[in-house]
Amino acid sequence: MKLKRSQQKLIVSLAAVLIVTVAGYFGFYPGSQSQDKSQGQTQRTTATQSSSSAGKAAVVLPAQTVVSAKVASVVDGDTAHFTIEGADVKVRFIGMNCPEDTTKVEKYGPEATAYTKSILTVGRQVWLETDKGPTDRYGRTLAYVWLTRPPATLSERQALASDALVARMLDAQLLAKGWAQVMTVAPNAAYKATFEELERQAKFQRIGMWR
Repeated sequence: MKLKRSQQKLIVSLAAVLIVTVAGYFGFYPGSQSQDKSQGQTQRTTATQSSSSAGKAAVVLPAQTVVSAKVASVVDGDTAHFTIEGADVKVRFIGMNCPEDTTKVEKYGPEATAYTKSILTVGRQVWLETDKGPTDRYGRTLAYVWLTRPPATLSERQALASDALVARMLDAQLLAKGWAQVMTVAPNAAYKATFEELERQAKFQRIGMWR
């Protein structure tokens, strides 16, 4: 039986309406899934950026305090990155100076870096002690690096014998091993006298950079 043209148009229209209705009921509108995926991706991206921003939050250490930290990486003999409260903090060790081993490589610089790396293994817990000036003019964090938990008060820490300080503080070890020389920059001089004594002993023994 042949249908009239008007009847054919009516059937096509009804079929189209039925298809749209079923698609709407099951959530199959064209592009709906891709939009959902796009929104989900946007949410995940925003969360990642927020998390990243939180991880980059600056940590400012107050003067004359001791904080726990974990080793992240070593730059050279007297500089390393530590993780404090989830943030990466670049620290320049106080009271001493190692030969350069970055853009400029000085004699014994690689040896000093190798020694620091052998002590500051990634993930190791240390304690960072700031002095009266916790940052330098370049904005770098300055600290003494304790390898074991230090005594509670500054007077107790300063009263430690030189060999005890060497056993517990990296700055002192580098001086005792001859991989650094004393460098005192005011007002940071809490261990100046002991550091100078350690340098004299290293020179007398002709070890490290003094050989």
